[in-house]
Amino acid sequence: MDKNEIRELQDKIIEFCKELRSIEEIKEYTKLENSIDTIRGYTLKPLITSGRLKYTHEYKCHYNQRYIDARVEVTQEMLDNIKKKADILTPERIGKILDFCKTPKGIREIEECIQTKNALQYVRKLVKEGKLKLTHPDIPSYLKQKYFNAESNCEQCTDQAVAEYCIEPRTKQEIETHFNLTKSMRKGVVQRLINSGKICYNEDSKQLGKCNGNRRLIKIG
Repeated sequence: MDKNEIRELQDKIIEFCKELRSIEEIKEYTKLENSIDTIRGYTLKPLITSGRLKYTHEYKCHYNQRYIDARVEVTQEMLDNIKKKADILTPERIGKILDFCKTPKGIREIEECIQTKNALQYVRKLVKEGKLKLTHPDIPSYLKQKYFNAESNCEQCTDQAVAEYCIEPRTKQEIETHFNLTKSMRKGVVQRLINSGKICYNEDSKQLGKCNGNRRLIKIG
């Protein structure tokens, strides 16, 4: 966008925000194809910084955040109305998430299931309460992290679980596929277990070159 287009977009947003608006409403109104984070950081932040727009909540990523023209006074009644319509974690939603996650599910799948953009916040709460577990608990921010009902029999990818999987000789590719790891993650896990003496290459593998994908790792002891 050139400067005139940016200015026009900003004026359009300010006019739209004569009433309290969520970032999703602003995205839909402006027809911007950027992600929510991009709109928040590169479209709305300059308006906040310049004093033309303001938040309803100090924490900018608050799940119930709203934006409004800085010249408009935000009343308690307006805030109460937002709270009444809030996208909250109801008992019904908890039940739906736990039922949906009887098998491991990613955060985007959960968002689609309960029709919300706040799924990560809800999932973290359920993990803290012990109702959900992470498939990769040692790396909470893992890109392919999934969540499952704590009462199900799903397997977590811990160092101990990988070592136990190698009771039978396994190739690196088998470990990567079984635990749904990225290549870089698998490398880290395997090397860590080798260094700690929990797994090693079996005798047949010692005759193969380091780049041979048929080399197998086995649990020690």
